[in-house]
This record gives sequence, structure tokens and C-alpha cells, in this order.
Amino acid sequence: MAEGPEVIALERSEGDTNRSLTDQIAALAHALWHKRGCPEGSPEDDWFRAEQEIGEQRKNEIIVHEVSRG
Repeated sequence: MAEGPEVIALERSEGDTNRSLTDQIAALAHALWHKRGCPEGSPEDDWFRAEQEIGEQRKNEIIVHEVSRG
């Protein structure tokens, strides 16, 4: 049985709307790096993955918002 990629989601809080996109990406990239065992080298891998995941989350939020507005 093939499994899809694991997604790490950061808990959202009231302050997320005021939190900069860069801060959100940095926090998720750090969590991804820890999940991988804190290896040395290529931190850009975690950064790019964090950018992609947050971009997808934001895109889905826009879609849900648009659908709910009717």
C-alpha cells in the first residue's frame, strides 16, 4: 500500500493573521527540519517544502472562503 507525503501542519492561532508569511514559513521549515532529525546541509529543502505547504493551505482557504460566500 503506497502512502502519500506526510503533511506537518502548525496549529493556527488568533495571531496568525498578523504573523508574516516569512515567519510562518520559517516556523514550518524548522518543524520539518526537526522531523528529519536535524541533518546538516540543504536547509533550502525544508524551506521550499514549507513554502509549498503554506501556499497550498492558503489556496485552499481562499477556495473554501469563496465557496462559502456562494
